[in-house]
Order: sequence, then C-alpha cells, then structure tokens
Amino acid sequence: MDKIYKVKQEVFNLGGQLKGIYLDVPQKCPKCEYNDTLQLKTHVSWEFPQYLCQLSVIFKCCHCKMPTYAIYLISGPKFSPSSHLIDVFPRYKRASDFDSIISEISPRFIEIYNQAYVAEQNNLTELCGMGYRKAFEIFIKDYVLSKENYSDSYAATIRNEQISATIDRLNSDAHPLTKELAKRVIWLCNDQTHYSNYHPDKNITDIKQLINDTLYWLCVSIRSQQYINDIKHK
Repeated sequence: MDKIYKVKQEVFNLGGQLKGIYLDVPQKCPKCEYNDTLQLKTHVSWEFPQYLCQLSVIFKCCHCKMPTYAIYLISGPKFSPSSHLIDVFPRYKRASDFDSIISEISPRFIEIYNQAYVAEQNNLTELCGMGYRKAFEIFIKDYVLSKENYSDSYAATIRNEQISATIDRLNSDAHPLTKELAKRVIWLCNDQTHYSNYHPDKNITDIKQLINDTLYWLCVSIRSQQYINDIKHK
C-alpha cells in the first residue's frame, strides 16, 4: 500500500489534540486492478469507548470510475491515533484461466477449482483448501481415464480408488516431475482437510503453485505428443 491520505481532525470529533490520521489505501482497485488509482471521496466514523473508532471510507477509481469501500479501525490515544485497514469491498469474483487442454480433459475441475478460488477471495481460508483438493483429485482421475478406452468396470475402479493409487498411474507418459508434484499437492491439501497440519510452513499459495506446476508438465507432455504424432519427417 503505497498511497496514504491524511484524514482531517473533524472527521472523528475525538478532541482538540487530534492532529489527523494517516490511512493506508488499497494499492489496487478491486474492480479493474489498476495500481494507485483510488481517490478518497467521503467518509463516516463511529466512536466506541476507550479510544476506538471505526471509519468507513469511500474511494473512487480514477480509471474505471467504480467505488471501493474500505473499513478502518482507529485506535490509540487522541493525540496519536493509528489506523488499521480491516476490510475492502466489493470483492469481485474472478476466475482462474487454464490451458484449453485442461478444460477439454476435465471441465469439472475448472468449475470446482474456481469455486474454491471464490471462497479464497472471500477469506474463507478454512474451506478453500478442501475445494482445491477435490478439484485436483477430479482432474487427476479424469486425466488418467482420458488416456485409455477402459472398460466400464475398470474405469469404475479408477474412479473409486484412493487418489494416491491414481497418481501412481501417471508414470508411463507424463513428465517425471508430474507424479512427484501431484503427490505433494495431495499432502498439502490433506493438511487443509484433516485435523493435523504436517507442513505448517506451507499454505494455500503453495498448493495453488503446485497444482499449476503439475498441470503445466501434463500440458507439456500432451502437447509434445500431439506434435510428435502430427509432424512427420518428409
């Protein structure tokens, strides 16, 4: 947050010693995502006991012209108050883009992944990890099922087996890194699903990065094989 505004004393009515409060402004407009475009338009405050005050501020983006609402908690003694940004609205729901190869293999993966992504954008951090795990499991199974014309009974076996068993089936035609990355996606996602967290130094960002890396190598393998099949020496 690079830009700051100084809000005048009259806003708070906290007494003559208050010289002004500096507010950290969200760096990006949540609508157009341009940097440093939010300009303060108006504000209103509510006082609470013991030097607490909630400040609601309306910014306007000078690029897309859309309003942004920010809520601050003002605390500390009257002569040196401090502000803390609590939340920013609205939260626009943004979808993640994936290679067309991924969407062709598993449209359901795209749908579930983006539902988890919306949960993350709404700070539902205890839920989105479980959603990412389900999306990834769906994709791995859809990928394996797409490689062969399995019988109905054998396909049912793949659908119902543990995800670790399905990951073991990635050996034959995928990049060597794919299997190891996929295992680690599940390990981290299990930490988000079960009571104990065995990798406390990793978080949702790591899960998404591992998912993206796994999908990248699968796409490389698929697209490379397509070119090998399509282009013959003449």
